Amino acid sequence: MAHWDHARIAVEKRLNDNWMTTPIRFWSSNAPFNVPATAYIALMVEEFDGRQITLGGTPQLHRYAGQITIQVLVPERTGASVALGYCDTLDDLFRRAQFSYSNSGLITCRTPQRRDVGVTQGWYQVNLVIPYQRDKSH
Repeated sequence: MAHWDHARIAVEKRLNDNWMTTPIRFWSSNAPFNVPATAYIALMVEEFDGRQITLGGTPQLHRYAGQITIQVLVPERTGASVALGYCDTLDDLFRRAQFSYSNSGLITCRTPQRRDVGVTQGWYQVNLVIPYQRDKSH
């Protein structure tokens, strides 16, 4: 299995194993998701940069940069404080966290950033964006 797939699984597993508050929509999954009447979160993992960071013989250490985006959605009239409370809990789960899964390499999360999206189709949305780096020997 590709190290990229293992990196995605590592993030999804960390969230799934530690978040029991609301349903989670995994954007990578083809499984049907029934939007609940109450709050839920959605997860997307993206990598957008990679470079070799060591010299010498094989294996070389490569560093990948990416971001974890967690969309926090609460019913429109619930209020921002509920969504921001979820963001606080998710912040604690990922801030400075280090983890891996199988062939992923070491994932190191950085400082989460909150991005207010606002109200769309009856949902108030706040995104929590967590930059990360992933070090993998090849």
